[in-house]
Amino acid sequence: MIARYSSGLGSLVMTVAWIAPVALVAAVVVVALSLRRGADRAVIVERLVLVGLLAALGAVAVLTLQPLGGGFDAPRSSSFNPIAPIGRKDALDNLLLFIPVGFFAMLWWRSKARPVVWAAGLAFSVSFVIEMAQWVLPINRAASIHDVMFNTLGGFAGALGAVFVVSLVERFDRRADGLGRKLQTETS
Repeated sequence: MIARYSSGLGSLVMTVAWIAPVALVAAVVVVALSLRRGADRAVIVERLVLVGLLAALGAVAVLTLQPLGGGFDAPRSSSFNPIAPIGRKDALDNLLLFIPVGFFAMLWWRSKARPVVWAAGLAFSVSFVIEMAQWVLPINRAASIHDVMFNTLGGFAGALGAVFVVSLVERFDRRADGLGRKLQTETS
């Protein structure tokens, strides 16, 4: 089971592998231009978060809207029954796909009230639009309510992961700031 899943995962990674270098180049350009214009750290981080969010959304679009089988065919049969059975691999794939979206969306909307809700809402909205596109476009894809459910759950999990990372970074910053003050008073 793991070998079969990992080989499928490898082909998925290869499908979107080109997005990482594009995002890296975009991040370098954003940092360089921001520094040249005198932007502070917070502005640079905000811009890098936007690059990450756009890269994650681009990967989702490539993986979900690319025609299967190399050509355009009628949509496959779709399932909008939430209690119909779903495969574990399909559920896991859909969950994992939206973790980066939720992570970067939460960071993007960090200053808003309830950023985790905003991130999960974005995951739901994007997933819903994708499933409707799969339902009507001739890309040989099957739309499913389960995809929307697990994509939204993945976005929520990614947002919670971002909350955890932000709390760790803030804790580290407070400790580093306290250590800096302690060293400054000892040398004075």
